[in-house]
Amino acid sequence: MKTKKQAFKAAVFTALTVITAALIFFFSAQAGEESASFSNGITRQIFNLFPWVSELPPEVYEAKFYEWHTFVRMMGHCFEFFTLSVFASLMWKFWDIGWPSLIGFITSALYAISDEIHQAFVPGRAAEITDVLVDCLGAFVGAFIIYLIINAKRSRERKKNNNYVKQILQNKESE
Repeated sequence: MKTKKQAFKAAVFTALTVITAALIFFFSAQAGEESASFSNGITRQIFNLFPWVSELPPEVYEAKFYEWHTFVRMMGHCFEFFTLSVFASLMWKFWDIGWPSLIGFITSALYAISDEIHQAFVPGRAAEITDVLVDCLGAFVGAFIIYLIINAKRSRERKKNNNYVKQILQNKESE
């Protein structure tokens, strides 16, 4: 740890990582009916944004609802692990761990696997490899974005330092 500011950021991102993991655990611990009811509610709210959907014939409405419900659930998985990966990557960065995005992704991927194992023991839920893959996709995107941000910042700092060195050398030459 280099500074108090860095230690504070490490503590904040550690807390956010733990809170996100706890929220994922909470959602995974919901029984199948409770989980389906929650995602059905979200899907219905999204459906209500499009007035023309209510005019569909009932069988088409139900088919579209099922498609959207599946999409909403997958995006929920993706978003949860995107968020976990972002916080974990930043946590590892501020703890001065090398390759923080890679370690953040691995942390999130391992948690995705453990999350599906956990769901296998929850009534009405199952462990599914497709969920792990969707979780890992979200985690990858989150870690990759943090990787790009960290490298862009490092590149700007290198460029700034190179310009500073050039100015010093130019000042010495002109003396």
